[in-house]
Amino acid sequence: MRLLPLYYDYIFKALFVRNPDILLNLINSLPQFTGNRRVTEITILNPELPKLGEIDKVSILDIRARDLTGREFILEMQGNSHPFFPERLLLYWAKTFSSGIQQGMNYGALPKVYFINFLNFVLIGNTEFFHTRFQILDTRTGKIALTEHLEITIIELPKISKQIESVQTDLERWTKCP
Repeated sequence: MRLLPLYYDYIFKALFVRNPDILLNLINSLPQFTGNRRVTEITILNPELPKLGEIDKVSILDIRARDLTGREFILEMQGNSHPFFPERLLLYWAKTFSSGIQQGMNYGALPKVYFINFLNFVLIGNTEFFHTRFQILDTRTGKIALTEHLEITIIELPKISKQIESVQTDLERWTKCP
């Protein structure tokens, strides 16, 4: 029996939306979700980000979820390269982030939004690493974060070696091609 590849976004959505426990396992395979940052339970949310105005675009995410602490997770599977893909990521993140606050609310109520992208193409050509994490950091030191509310993870599937002889992490188990 031939299995359908997860890099088809409708297969990706069908598997993880219908099986939140498997989605939880995938999220927790990322190194940033260990120890006290581990996700224990998630709720699948409506993936449609409503228009903010008459001329705004409707954005529909593959998967949107929230954990018990209020952190939000966007998971996208992208099969093909698109021009301005990084800008699209930022737009989706910004819409998700800004939808977390309403008039009269304190800015401290804004959710931490983690955007996890699985790409079936190479976006970042100047590194061999298949897993890259981005935050807003000070350019002088590269270590001082402006905020923890923005974190974008890129997993470039073509960079994963099909020759991995010894899989060592949960993320490698998830991404290893058969």
